[in-house]
Amino acid sequence: SVDNSVVEEYKRSLALKESEIESLRSTRAHESGSSMHEMELLRVRMVSLAEEKTAVDQRAGSLDSELTLSREENDYLKRRLSDLSEDTSHAEEMRVLREGTEAVQRDLELQSTRSAATNDELRQTR
Repeated sequence: SVDNSVVEEYKRSLALKESEIESLRSTRAHESGSSMHEMELLRVRMVSLAEEKTAVDQRAGSLDSELTLSREENDYLKRRLSDLSEDTSHAEEMRVLREGTEAVQRDLELQSTRSAATNDELRQTR
């Protein structure tokens, strides 16, 4: 026959092992819950990062468009400046020609006045 003390020792050992098993189950459930919570936080963070990436991509596209427009505007302004430089050059040529024409006109008027005076002198001398 089995000694009562051996049975009692076996029951205590069994109860202790069951307690350890329950403790491990509880810890595992807690860790599992904690892992689930961490996974949910990671999922939320990934969604947030994806949204941020989309916003950054959209901003990058917008900046690319702005850069393209700025380059086009810069090219237009360079062409316009070149045109204005040509216009300024033509205007300068026109000013020089006008001043030359005015000088010739003054000379002609002066010669005409001298010629008239000379003709008057010649008439008076006759």
